[in-house]
Amino acid sequence: MKVVVPYATLSPGVLEALREGGSVPEPVYVGDTPTSYHGLVERLWQHGETFLLVEQDVIVRADTAGVLEACPDGWCGFAYSIGSHYGAYLGCTRFRAEFLADHAGAFAAIAQLRDDGTPRRYWGRLDTRLKQVLETQGAVMHVHWPALEHLNLDKPEPIYNCASCGRAIPGEVARSGPPPYPCDH
Repeated sequence: MKVVVPYATLSPGVLEALREGGSVPEPVYVGDTPTSYHGLVERLWQHGETFLLVEQDVIVRADTAGVLEACPDGWCGFAYSIGSHYGAYLGCTRFRAEFLADHAGAFAAIAQLRDDGTPRRYWGRLDTRLKQVLETQGAVMHVHWPALEHLNLDKPEPIYNCASCGRAIPGEVARSGPPPYPCDH
């Protein structure tokens, strides 16, 4: 499986973690323009070969690539902290060749989305725009847990509280799977 690591500033440990799991990561610099990341993913999409994206600040576990490669779903990825919650976007996501063929028009559909004030091919909106288009086409991303480590210091780890008693849910519980979380109080 092709493993691509798009980066503007590559965090220490990202490539090493992939290699530890047996992957051969292909780092690709996308920091030259605000649209380079979009262009890279669009080219990978058009090429039509199964690929795994691991962003510049996501640390995988040794089994991560193997789990994603073995997963039968066309579109899957691991959850990670995005600040307000744990979710799966493009940080560690695998697309199967068959899925790419079935959704060949995804990037044309992104170009048709309503203007939201950011440049159409802006890197910071690619994840949500692609997800919006794919979900509109009926696709559902299979999310794997436990959550991976996200080194983005601008986005602190999410804090969850128990809906019953209001106490904080321990981070290791929140990272283990999606809500609802068990209350142990």
